[in-house]
Amino acid sequence: MEHSGRTIKYNDNPDSQSNKRAQPEQNRQQTWKRLTTEYLRDLRHQLVEIRDMLEAKDYAMIKRRSHRAKGTSATYRLNSISKTFAQLEVLADKKNPDAITNTINEIMQLVELELNRASSQAASTDNSERNVNG
Repeated sequence: MEHSGRTIKYNDNPDSQSNKRAQPEQNRQQTWKRLTTEYLRDLRHQLVEIRDMLEAKDYAMIKRRSHRAKGTSATYRLNSISKTFAQLEVLADKKNPDAITNTINEIMQLVELELNRASSQAASTDNSERNVNG
């Protein structure tokens, strides 16, 4: 079809259109997974810093860090981690070092569980792409 001196092509293949729509969604999902994995790796470092804060008995900073991590974890849909950071936030108010240590350890286990889950999902995605691409 001609319009203003340009040729406009129409693609009658519906599969082509659905593939074009699926690709950006797939890219968004991959980006989200990558960002989530990066955040989880960063949480490891944050937990080490929180342990250092505990040694320094800086309960106010533990509470602030826990509050921030609670919200960010919820944003990444890491609900169990977010809820456990909420517990840590309360424990910082109570200044209970043993309970704080246990909760930090619990969060670390949850982080490792989520990282392992992300790794296995990435591996299964890679395998399915290899099978499709032959």
